[in-house]
Amino acid sequence: MQVSFKEIIKYSILFLFVIIVIIEIILRICFYEQLKTQKYPFDLIGGFLLAGDSTKLRAHNSKKNNYNIEKQESRKEQYKELEKQLDESGES
Repeated sequence: MQVSFKEIIKYSILFLFVIIVIIEIILRICFYEQLKTQKYPFDLIGGFLLAGDSTKLRAHNSKKNNYNIEKQESRKEQYKELEKQLDESGES
């Protein structure tokens, strides 16, 4: 019986997913046990939620805020065109 390369890849990926799930479960159990040891006997952790924030922040140097000379020149031209349009609409 000959095993194809696709079957080997399929089962190896499946095996990796199973290993990842097992590691995740082990980490959750360890974290929970650590919380129990810190919270109950020593009262180091209060165990209540102070505040929850779900704002989405973007980087300060994002593409939207990254100004270069070409962008500045094009913005100046757009502002000049808008001023002309406003002047023309104000005159009529």
